[in-house]
Amino acid sequence: MLTVMIHAKVKHELLNEYLDLIKMLIKETTRKGCLTYSFNQRKDEPTEFVLYEQWEN
Repeated sequence: MLTVMIHAKVKHELLNEYLDLIKMLIKETTRKGCLTYSFNQRKDEPTEFVLYEQWEN
């Protein structure tokens, strides 16, 4: 099993563009065999994110 965890901080002026990109990535990634996909945005710091993925191989 392959696990991927990414911490990201986005510039405030690019936040909406980043959120649109993530929506597309969620759709594509889950269609390609990702077992677990969790995308989290901090409530207290909305420009910071944690992405967690698990793949069978």
